[in-house]
Amino acid sequence: MSKERNKKLIRIGGHLLKERHDRIVEYNEMLRSQGSERNDIYSDDYDTFVRDIANHIGQYDYFGHQLSSILESSELKDVFTKEIMAKGVVEYLLNYIGSDKEIDVVNALNGEHVEYLEKVRPRLPEHIIKYLWEMESFNYEARNGIKLIDKEGLWDYHIKDEVEERMLDPDWVYDNSDDINFEKRQFDTYWHYPIISLDWDMNSLYDYYDDFINWQNNSLVGRIFPSSVYHSKTWDRLRLTPDFDAIFIDRGEFIDNPEGK
Repeated sequence: MSKERNKKLIRIGGHLLKERHDRIVEYNEMLRSQGSERNDIYSDDYDTFVRDIANHIGQYDYFGHQLSSILESSELKDVFTKEIMAKGVVEYLLNYIGSDKEIDVVNALNGEHVEYLEKVRPRLPEHIIKYLWEMESFNYEARNGIKLIDKEGLWDYHIKDEVEERMLDPDWVYDNSDDINFEKRQFDTYWHYPIISLDWDMNSLYDYYDDFINWQNNSLVGRIFPSSVYHSKTWDRLRLTPDFDAIFIDRGEFIDNPEGK
């Protein structure tokens, strides 16, 4: 059973695609009336037309070309924003083919991808967490005031009490120490301290760390959505109009693999 979708967006997308297909049919008929032997690139058959676009979401040569034309020429362009129109087309296409995918559309030119990153909070790979951890130490020393990850908050709210409790166990002290200041320095130095010293697993670490990551910092955003990359396994970027640099994100895949590798 396909997922429940936004009915308003589906109606908008359906209108936009029907409007676009009507123009294609008119154009094809004009060519035929002029005796053109050219094979039609876009089918007169609506079902074929829609399914072809749905199977190329994120690709410019078919999907992107049609969507750009819709955004620039539709009678609804003065009624809805480009973002709403693009979301409507995607939602309609996925609903039409019965897909369970959730493809989110954000505009990188107005910072929507930054807000999106904080909204969904994907599972960052270990090397990025390590990077943020090490850069936060540098930033603290440089006193630039930009927090990449709030180590102090993590320590105060989730780590310190557990460390003090562990210190009551002689075996734990033997393997670690009975000096809370030393343990704090270890924590500040090693991002995986809770795994090594407190027996956390990666799921527990993610559950706590994501609340203390500055998801809107430029370093993190640039690593997840590098401006030079236009296609990955979990998202695609298309410049649809001069003011709409659209990123189409497969939400489920992106949350598990934000770098798209």
